[in-house]
Amino acid sequence: MPGPDNRRRTRLCSNGYTLLETTITLLIAGILLVGVAPGLQRFMAGANLQMAADRLVQDIRELQQRALSEQCDKYFILFNRSNGTYYIRKTASPDVTIAVVHLPDTVAIEYTNFDGNKLLISAKGLPWPRGGTVTLRDKVTSRFKYVIIASITGRVRSSDQPPESWEISP
Repeated sequence: MPGPDNRRRTRLCSNGYTLLETTITLLIAGILLVGVAPGLQRFMAGANLQMAADRLVQDIRELQQRALSEQCDKYFILFNRSNGTYYIRKTASPDVTIAVVHLPDTVAIEYTNFDGNKLLISAKGLPWPRGGTVTLRDKVTSRFKYVIIASITGRVRSSDQPPESWEISP
């Protein structure tokens, strides 16, 4: 009986996709991915910039709290602009490194207006001798984030805009 046997074979083979259908689907998905990739890369770079600024704000606030709770004026952050790293340290003999923070590859420390790229924290948790700004730049989109430390209050915040009292010194 050749009739029923052929019907069963046809039903079994029609449950899957052909190689041509699979290839076309993968080709369309690849084209869509290539079109979306640049936008996704910009989005990820922007997210990395925001994350780096938030992390720096958090680290400065934590250092302020440590200095205040210990009544110690020996804490500082040293910014290394050349490799996108900052060091959280305590002055001792020799200096003690508390943490080394490497920024994402797409984020650069563009500028700081602290003497010697060194943010000193007083025993009252305030920047010494004055506040300042750390400028972070996204290498992909060239957008900036400014981490601003107020002189009198020690308030730390991040912003897309430079501070009103913006001063640039070489």
